[in-house]
Amino acid sequence: HVPPPLSARAGSPRAAMERWPGWHVHVVEHHVAYLQLLCRAAWRGQWQAFPDPAQLQRAAEMMMAAFCCVMTMRGAADALTPVTLLGLRRLSPWLIAFSLCCYAWRLARNRWLRQEWFEFLWQFCLPRKWTQCSICAEQVHATPWRLAKMPCCGGELCWACVRRHAASVVDDARPEMRCPLLPCRSCLPDVVVCAALRRHQWSLEGLDPTGSRFRRKRRAYEKWALTCGLAESCSARVEDVVHCPREDCEHMWVLPRERRARKEASEPSTRWNPQAWSLGRYVGLYSPVVEDGNDLRRIHCPACDHHSCLLCGLPWGDGGEADSHDGKCCLEHRSRFPERSHRTKWAGAKPCPGCGVRIIRSSGCNKMTCSQCGMHWCWVCLADWEPAHYGC
Repeated sequence: HVPPPLSARAGSPRAAMERWPGWHVHVVEHHVAYLQLLCRAAWRGQWQAFPDPAQLQRAAEMMMAAFCCVMTMRGAADALTPVTLLGLRRLSPWLIAFSLCCYAWRLARNRWLRQEWFEFLWQFCLPRKWTQCSICAEQVHATPWRLAKMPCCGGELCWACVRRHAASVVDDARPEMRCPLLPCRSCLPDVVVCAALRRHQWSLEGLDPTGSRFRRKRRAYEKWALTCGLAESCSARVEDVVHCPREDCEHMWVLPRERRARKEASEPSTRWNPQAWSLGRYVGLYSPVVEDGNDLRRIHCPACDHHSCLLCGLPWGDGGEADSHDGKCCLEHRSRFPERSHRTKWAGAKPCPGCGVRIIRSSGCNKMTCSQCGMHWCWVCLADWEPAHYGC
């Protein structure tokens, strides 16, 4: 992986240096794959697969130089000279020492991080004892790093099943996260969910040293927990939580339930109601709730500057009378978005592999039974049901 001389690769040093980030990306991918092979060999006890220390040192130096070039902006290629690389190489021991000091300071402040390190190192000190997971029925090491003990019922299952259970609850937008073990249905503490995510971050299957995937999953879980907690709190105060209908926006409002009910009371419920017809609107059979000349159904999101309807969630539209929601009931305006209305109605549903009917899962495990054709199938992979699909 030694690049050819600059004069042979390009006509100018700048053009040559602009190609270096792409070359170093290839080097990083190669060495990361090489490091994964070494980790798997160490886990299986195949120590003869390890190279000599000189090769490992050279691989580390190549990865350091590659990361430096990748993190450098393309427009600053003129500043990336061999002198700069040499200076970064000389500063690398000090940077490593500074990083270790920062991590030691973080380790001293966080008790949960010390506990995780203790459980990670303790698994190598205990004798090899295997036990069966209560959900996926796989054999796992009976250590706190591999096996989770539920604080509510004392049941034991692998951390992978805890993570998959939490991910399914968040993806399906279920209102509560219960213990996956029966008959216990107590609420699962946040510390258990976060520990399951961190176990997956440092496992061989989902190794994520930078923590990018871990932070993304944790943000999704925190958003779900905030939404459910806010909905429960507002329900006790007779209020509703309103989300911005745009998929890439996370803004929310709190609205008194009686105000929303008053707006819904003026809306026709079926297409057979004359108020839902265009002719009925022109003859005065339908008129929305208006205050100070503004339609009270119209909401504006300050985060994404999007105007939409509070009741149907569709874009308000300001392109003209044909596209605007002004003066129209939600049924008439929804007829202009048939695909979106159908997608909103069946959001989160999956088709049965046997008959194609759409099914929405509210809670439970991955085993689904279609009431139409009686087929048993897996919710995750849509395959015919087998006990092994509990771990999908």
